[in-house]
Amino acid sequence: MQIQAVVYYLVQNKEKGFRLMETLNTIADPNFSIILPGPCNANCAFCFWKRDENENAEISNYMLKLDALLSKLPKQFTQVSLTGGEPTISKHLPSVLNVLRDHRKQFNKVVLTTNLVRPITLRKDERIQEFVRQFSGVVDYVNVSIHHNVTETNKKILRVKDGNITPDTEMLKKFINKMNIIGIPVNANCVLTNNLVHDWLEGAARWIFLKSSIDDYITEIKRLGFSSISFRKPHTKDSGLEPHPAEVAFQNRKVVMESKCPVCVAKTQIIDGMYVTWKRSVAEPSDSMPDLIYELVYHPDETLAADWSKNIIVEV
Repeated sequence: MQIQAVVYYLVQNKEKGFRLMETLNTIADPNFSIILPGPCNANCAFCFWKRDENENAEISNYMLKLDALLSKLPKQFTQVSLTGGEPTISKHLPSVLNVLRDHRKQFNKVVLTTNLVRPITLRKDERIQEFVRQFSGVVDYVNVSIHHNVTETNKKILRVKDGNITPDTEMLKKFINKMNIIGIPVNANCVLTNNLVHDWLEGAARWIFLKSSIDDYITEIKRLGFSSISFRKPHTKDSGLEPHPAEVAFQNRKVVMESKCPVCVAKTQIIDGMYVTWKRSVAEPSDSMPDLIYELVYHPDETLAADWSKNIIVEV
C-alpha cells in the first residue's frame, strides 16, 4: 500500500524553513528502523545519537501506532531494524516482537542489534532462554556490538553503567549456540575505535599493526562462533565516505559483494574464512539526500521520521 505522506525536509539553513514533498521517494531497499523506548545500559563515546531523556517517559499509543504504521508501509520497505537505547532492556520489546510477528510475512528480514549487556540481577542462562523465547519466529538476524576482542577492553569502550555486566566469552558462546539452534545467525558489529586500531605509526609498520589488530579480532570472533563481522567507520561530522585505514590494510583481499548509495558503502570480503563487511556512511543519510529517503525511523515518542534527528518528519 502506498503511503500518501507529507514529508517536511528541514534544509541546512533553518531560516529558509521546510521543504515539502508529496510522496515518499526512496533508495532501493530502504530500511525501517524501530527505536524501542527505554534507556541504554552503555554510554559509548562514539555514539552519534544522543537521545532526548523525555523520550524515555511513559507512552500510551506506541504499540497501536506501530501496528497501524506497519499496515501502511510501502512495499519497498522489506527490512526492519530493532534498536535503542538497548532494545533487550526495554520493557516494550516483547510487545514490539508480537506486533512484528503479526506482520511478519511482509518483511524479508528483521534484524535486532544488542550489546548483550545484562542487569546484574539476571543470570546469563536465564537471560539467554528469554531471548530464545522472544526471538524465535520473528528475528532473522542478530547484531552483537563487540568493539574489541578482549572483554575488559570492550567493557571500557562500551562504558557499561553500574549494575550491569558485559557479556563474557562463556555467555557469548552460549548465546550464539542457542541462536544457531533456532536458525538465527549472529554477526559481530564493531566500530573501529582507537582502542582496537591505533593509527599513529608511519610507513610499513602502520599497515602491519593495523592488519595484526584486525586479524586478532577476527580470530577471537571466529572462535566464539559468530557467523560474520561488520566493521564500521565511526560517524563524525567530517568522516565522509573515505575508507578507514584498517579497511585499506586489507584492500588486496577479494571483494565478494559491494553495495553503494550516494551516502553509504558496504564492502564484503572473506578473511580467514569469515565474511567481513566494511561499512561507512554519513551520520544522517536522508538529511544528505534532499530528493531521496534512505530510511524511515519510528521514534520512542511515536514520531515517524526519515532520520534519527527528526529533521524530516513524515505524516501518514
